Amino acid sequence: SRKGLRASEIKVITKAVIKILKEEGFNVLGLTTDQCGNFQRAFKELGCTPSNPRITVEDSSYYVLNDAPHLLKSARNMLYDQKKPLHFPSFKDPASWQDIKRLAYLESTRSLKLAPKLSRRHIENLRFGTKMKVNLAAQVLSRSVSKAIDLLIVDGEMSPSSAATSAYCLLFNNIFDVFNGSHSACKVPLRRPVFLGSKGMKYLESVLPTLMELDDINHLRRVRFIKGWIQNINALKGLILDLKEYNIKYLSLRNLCQDPLELMFSKVRQICKNPDSKSFADVYARLATASLIRAPASANCENFDHCLSATELLPTQFTAPAEEIVSIEIENVESVLNYEDSTSIGKCGTDFVYRNCVSYFAGYLANKNE
Repeated sequence: SRKGLRASEIKVITKAVIKILKEEGFNVLGLTTDQCGNFQRAFKELGCTPSNPRITVEDSSYYVLNDAPHLLKSARNMLYDQKKPLHFPSFKDPASWQDIKRLAYLESTRSLKLAPKLSRRHIENLRFGTKMKVNLAAQVLSRSVSKAIDLLIVDGEMSPSSAATSAYCLLFNNIFDVFNGSHSACKVPLRRPVFLGSKGMKYLESVLPTLMELDDINHLRRVRFIKGWIQNINALKGLILDLKEYNIKYLSLRNLCQDPLELMFSKVRQICKNPDSKSFADVYARLATASLIRAPASANCENFDHCLSATELLPTQFTAPAEEIVSIEIENVESVLNYEDSTSIGKCGTDFVYRNCVSYFAGYLANKNE
């Protein structure tokens, strides 16, 4: 759709998708959405609120979570907007983007950096393209930025009024760490999978009153994202309880964000910038067959370690017949897309994989021999 979907259309599509998934044998517990007004309106009409983050479809309830990277970007954007003061609970002075700019200036004069990732790119002339980068928002609302401000306040290089900005950065850094958790071996405890009684869950429950107060004292500003975080925390508490019925003891929250979808769209747009439904299906078929196009470095979110790579398509021994390389892949593509001639697809996919892999290893060996 060129003009975007109306809320009424989103409700119809949501109900239809849930019905199809259930008919295919999936247990649908919830869904993830971004902050577009049409989506928010649709789910509100279906009964979703921050305190009760569920929608009801055919006598069944489903949790609605907001995409955490989108919420983080909104938190950075509210700090960047200097038209109205950004008040923070328990602090007399407001949080300010000027404190971030001051820190960046002081960092540019130091050889030993306190916030090494902070640069002019994070600070100046933020436009749509740079505002969409999750990594830029995460590097501003970070623990290193917060601690750098605290240290410079002690040293007298920044004003004590900057403490509110430090607290604001640390709050959303920690919340995002929990919702971006991936594996139990992570060195940052808040980025580990959550379960009842985990550090991440205890932290989210502890900051819930702070978020409510932050929303209340900034009611004159557009702070919809704060309600989004509140909704996510309440949805997560209920979701973890429901997962116990399926003997699922913990949850990696990074798997609930829209990053995989964003990465797939980035791949599609490398081939067709603005696809319609037919061209999207064609591009999807090419990606499913080749599975070698990686998300660009300019994508809006981090790449995923489990994305299919070229090495996963190769057999252990290079002497294996080339047809075996994509035999399983072709069966999957044929069953999903109902192509009549899977032989031609298989040959194309095999040649493509073979050429790319040979080129890669040839370049690797040439580089080693220089």
